[in-house]
Amino acid sequence: MDYFRKLHMIFLSLQELGELWRASMFGDVILEMFEKGYSPRDRTKLEIVTDSVSLKRNKQKEDIEIFIAISMCISFFGEDNSKIGFPLIDSFSPKDSKISSLQDLKNVSKENHLTDFAIFYDDKILEFQLKQYKKEITTDKLLTEMIGTIKKYGYTLGTTNIIFNLQGNGPPFNEYELDFGKIHREIKKIINPNTTGHVYIKYNEQNKYSIMIDVYPKLGKHQVPHSLNLLKSMFREI
Repeated sequence: MDYFRKLHMIFLSLQELGELWRASMFGDVILEMFEKGYSPRDRTKLEIVTDSVSLKRNKQKEDIEIFIAISMCISFFGEDNSKIGFPLIDSFSPKDSKISSLQDLKNVSKENHLTDFAIFYDDKILEFQLKQYKKEITTDKLLTEMIGTIKKYGYTLGTTNIIFNLQGNGPPFNEYELDFGKIHREIKKIINPNTTGHVYIKYNEQNKYSIMIDVYPKLGKHQVPHSLNLLKSMFREI
């Protein structure tokens, strides 16, 4: 772990964060197995409970942020050359505060901050704000949500990159007919031109590709194979 004093953020490697997650998952799964009266040696029940715990955690804001951060590192930045950072509460002291569990990390992470997480890559620090979009996915409805969110920040994001992660209701992602060109034009009209951060739309296409659509400042598409097996090993291994 590395403390960046200037940003007051803590950065962890994928291995470090993965170890914290696995230990946390192990505790939650074993507790639920015990509560249900299951033997920890029952691999079938263990798999069922692991899936159940994963679903519960995927609904928690902090866990989703960690999952997306690791997913982006693996998919877009490489697991060996990047680290994941989190903003810290004002009272955090690198000398006195100890982070030995995922709960410790959550306890010292700062909420209601413009930056949810950051990625250190190629000697650069990229800061991200994550927004979960769970409504029906159409161009106009998504655009309305995006404009409303950007408005809350005074139409300027500074250096922060904002990600709208699509988790809405509707057909499979590869069947969506979103007009990304229209979204790009409308966002460009309202956002402060001094904003150097990017606005992204992120989604997973049929568990085959992780896709990031850049809709500000320019229109572009980034697509990489979905790292499903590696994600499973990091998040579900007990």
